[in-house]
Amino acid sequence: MRALHVLGGGVLLAFLPSLVTVASVGCSSSETPAAVTGPCADGGAIVRLGSFTDEACLAFVEAEQRKQVVNDPTRAPQWSGPSAVLGTGGKLAAATPPTFTWSKGTLAARFSWTATAHAHGITTGDAYVLTFRDGAGKELLRVMTTNLGFAPDAATWARLAVARSLVVSLVGARYTSNELATGVAPTAQADLAFTVE
Repeated sequence: MRALHVLGGGVLLAFLPSLVTVASVGCSSSETPAAVTGPCADGGAIVRLGSFTDEACLAFVEAEQRKQVVNDPTRAPQWSGPSAVLGTGGKLAAATPPTFTWSKGTLAARFSWTATAHAHGITTGDAYVLTFRDGAGKELLRVMTTNLGFAPDAATWARLAVARSLVVSLVGARYTSNELATGVAPTAQADLAFTVE
């Protein structure tokens, strides 16, 4: 079991049974932040882009777990691409990674709950969560971004394309200093289903 203690000047002590580690934690880009574990850890299954911080990720995951994401396609971000899956057909080429794009939504009115985040970076403004699932509903990739688009690299697209039948969800969320903004709910667009050939 790990115990964490913060000392003056932003120094974090992590005590393990036989090991003491001292790491500096702060807001400067020249300092190395503590590693994030759990659902917001960077890795093959999650990608954070733009200024989407791990603290903002944790706030979203908590709202998701509390079932506070609102399904309202009229207020959610609107899909704008790839055009091949927005019209008829719904097919993408396995050999060519597509670019998924969307526009901002107005977002739905929300609950009053807020999470507390202590940050080494800041997410403020609109941000987006894309979740790619296979035909059985298994989550394959989650992209958390402040950008209005996501273009998977060739390796990521190849991993997704293996599933052949995919569904991607899009949720817009508004942040103030890494916390979900008061009065605005994370708002989901209708899922986008497509096949890869």
